[in-house]
Amino acid sequence: WSQLAYEPTFRILYTDGTSYSQPYTGFSTLSLNVGNYRYGQKVRTDSPINVTNVAMFLKKQSTVNGDLQLMIRVWTNKSVLGSSVVSRTLIATTNSWVKFPFATQPALATGVQYYLELRNLGTTGIYYPVRANAVSNYGAYSWGGTNDCVVYSSNTGRTWTSYANNDLEFSVQGSGGAAGGGKALRTWRIGNDDNILYAGSAWT
Repeated sequence: WSQLAYEPTFRILYTDGTSYSQPYTGFSTLSLNVGNYRYGQKVRTDSPINVTNVAMFLKKQSTVNGDLQLMIRVWTNKSVLGSSVVSRTLIATTNSWVKFPFATQPALATGVQYYLELRNLGTTGIYYPVRANAVSNYGAYSWGGTNDCVVYSSNTGRTWTSYANNDLEFSVQGSGGAAGGGKALRTWRIGNDDNILYAGSAWT
């Protein structure tokens, strides 16, 4: 056997009416500019979790002069549950996992819609988060369904546009419930983060 650095596209239907799928066919890079722009990922959890850190797969432009902020917000009212800032000096110019630690652990409840919001705090330069691209019109079978997807704002988060066939490459670690211990928020049915890994990379 020869190991290949990509995965097949599939969907498995279960007798209880649920399903598990790997609908992603590739990846693309987003441009997180300075100023009013934001990128995010809508997420839900099947069990309560206290978040210790969130990891995003991304890189920076060499001219970046500001740090990168990640906030966990409630989707309905946009309230902030937690915020973490990573120094630009700790972020590479090649794609890598960047961990955002939370000293005060935000508590996520079952079934509530949250989102992870990325903000470029600088005045110059771009950050490039990586997103996984699902088969066209298969966003409903990607991570958690069409309500769990990439979102974008050009007006500081007052309004958002959703991209149902895309998911940011992310992972959430925390304690409590089935999601404790990490890597459980990458797939909605099975706690397996391999479905949207980029080029066979792994996060530990």
